[in-house]
Amino acid sequence: IAGLLKNFGCNDPEMLGKGSSGVVTCFRHPQRKDEVAIKCVSLEDLREGEEHLRIGLRHENIVPLQLPEYK
Repeated sequence: IAGLLKNFGCNDPEMLGKGSSGVVTCFRHPQRKDEVAIKCVSLEDLREGEEHLRIGLRHENIVPLQLPEYK
């Protein structure tokens, strides 16, 4: 989460939920003023059961991974 705050410039983190497979946190982007919810899972959880979601999940509210712009 610290990397998101530093590299993407997001702020106002708010935990939306926590379950057995990870934590969902909402962030606000300061320039665009939009909100993004990010699910953070451990690599072990990803290997054990969520890889199929990463590969095949398609939804209008799910955006592809966005990398920070380094200057």
